[in-house]
Amino acid sequence: MGCFLLMSSEDFEPPAEVADAPPPVRNPKRAAFLKRSLSTIILVAGLVATVGSGQKWLMGVVLILVSLAAITEYQALTRLFSLHSKRKLRTFRIHGFLVTLGFTLMAFSPLFGWESLVVWGQPGLWIAIFIISWMAWRIRWRLDGENTFFELAMGVFGFVYCVVLFSFVGKILALDLRSTAGEPSAAWYIVYLLVVTKLTDIGAYLVGSVFGRDKMIPHVSPAKTWQGFAGALLFAMGGSLVLTSVLGDQIPLIPRGIGLALAFAVALMAVLGDLAESVIKRSLNVKDSSHLMPGIGGILDLIDSILFTAPLVYVYLKWSLTLP
Repeated sequence: MGCFLLMSSEDFEPPAEVADAPPPVRNPKRAAFLKRSLSTIILVAGLVATVGSGQKWLMGVVLILVSLAAITEYQALTRLFSLHSKRKLRTFRIHGFLVTLGFTLMAFSPLFGWESLVVWGQPGLWIAIFIISWMAWRIRWRLDGENTFFELAMGVFGFVYCVVLFSFVGKILALDLRSTAGEPSAAWYIVYLLVVTKLTDIGAYLVGSVFGRDKMIPHVSPAKTWQGFAGALLFAMGGSLVLTSVLGDQIPLIPRGIGLALAFAVALMAVLGDLAESVIKRSLNVKDSSHLMPGIGGILDLIDSILFTAPLVYVYLKWSLTLP
């Protein structure tokens, strides 16, 4: 009994089977997939509601808001670069916002019935306006060596990357696209563009997560694999096959066979667009452009591939309309 009382509490260790079990280890890939899936479902539902309304002005409002959000995120990234690099860079917050607003209103003017303003929506004109006004704004301040060049270069690139490229979505909506019954069907071509583009992202993510082994371009994006790239192509072409079968009467300019070839090209551009944003983020040492959408990131993370696929689809549709 005395020996028992002399023993300290440290001498009493519970057996292994009753000891506190370590907390379960979460599967980060599964958690990321669930978050991304939920965000994607919400976004797709919003897309269906917007397209289903048949109101071009509503689509125009959505596109303008996305453009403004994209340039705002880009400006935040430039400020982050300024802090990390310890460079005293002036960002184009108000200037960039106002020029972006002006450009998007003009670029999407046909969606609001402002056909007389179409000429003012030309990308080349607004790039010129941006550069001239950006230079005029900058000469008010003292020159700061290479920092001044960084300010100018980052400002012009951001406007072209975030706004001008995205404006091709609106330019597709402004085309005189018709169904086989002669009804306006530009919105359904946007559905084709967005679905095939996003299926590219989904295919790359799912196949790459399960079968990914051979790195594609590790110095740009370590997670990208050739197996994921193959999955991107397969998902895009499979999605195109389904869409052209279901929406054939709504998108007559994309027949089934040509749709497969177009989807292949769209998938290539989507992968390139995703890698392009990876170049930007990796250069700035950030993972996501923002944390607006769980599992996806920010607006730029959402539209990075669309920025490259929209001009491609626009050129194809514009060319198709010229055929007899």
